[in-house]
Amino acid sequence: MRVIRFSEGELTPRLTEAILALQQAAFPRTPEFKYQRWFQTPLAIDDQWFLAEDGGRLVASGRLIHRTISTLQGPLTVGGVANVCSRPEMRGTGAAKACMRATQSHLTTNQSIDYGMLFTSDAVRGFYTKLGWHLITNPVNMTGSDGMPKLVMSTEATITMIYSGRKAIGQWPSGDIDLNGPEW
Repeated sequence: MRVIRFSEGELTPRLTEAILALQQAAFPRTPEFKYQRWFQTPLAIDDQWFLAEDGGRLVASGRLIHRTISTLQGPLTVGGVANVCSRPEMRGTGAAKACMRATQSHLTTNQSIDYGMLFTSDAVRGFYTKLGWHLITNPVNMTGSDGMPKLVMSTEATITMIYSGRKAIGQWPSGDIDLNGPEW
């Protein structure tokens, strides 16, 4: 496992190409991955990539985005988990799980992150549930790909989950939340 910090210049052109190739293999129907390493949220200075390698070859990765979100009870800092994937031939080997465990370790030891947060589908919800992630049903406001406000409700297609950081799951607020930007 390696943790790459965008702010420290560790995301080299060669590694950038390897991450993009991995995402293209893992998500062949996602047009954004044909030309960029992110989905809706462009790279930011505090991004981190959790990488699993096998014999020097990148086999799984996940991205962590730091964001302050708004809730009815006040702001929260979340580690937005994005782009978790593994090479199709490596699925079931624990490579993506290793990336998630490293991400979760960061979430629980970083004193500035209240919760981890991710968006997934029902098809892989069990993967995250087994790792300790919890379903939330709050309506989520975000900026859509067209720049307009967008409200997302939990459905089979879009499931929102959280993981305890410096705050306990039981402290998660009720009501609408606002990502203060696009989905990650």
